[in-house]
Amino acid sequence: EAAGDVRRAERAFRRAIRKDPSLAVAWANLGTVLHAAGNVNEARAAYRRALELEPGNGPAANNLALTYREQPTRGLAILDQHQPLVDPAFLPALTSTRETLMQSLPSETNTPQP
Repeated sequence: EAAGDVRRAERAFRRAIRKDPSLAVAWANLGTVLHAAGNVNEARAAYRRALELEPGNGPAANNLALTYREQPTRGLAILDQHQPLVDPAFLPALTSTRETLMQSLPSETNTPQP
């Protein structure tokens, strides 16, 4: 049933995008459902489109960064690029994502320096 919900949500966001391709929130939400369905590359493309339309879209930046858990330096670069543009109310979520990605770094990179 959950898979059916994800497919319905994907169709709804794609319809919204067809009606108005400039809806950053629809692109970001499409990325979320694609990521939930395991379509990471498509999710990344949707998040990137949302960020092209609205560079300060905190959820899109956050979720795009999270798709790079296996490549944390890339995810951290995304956060660095978009964090200055994000609404300050969303900064705690970005901080949490940054911590998650930092934990994924190899241990020698993750160790605090004196």
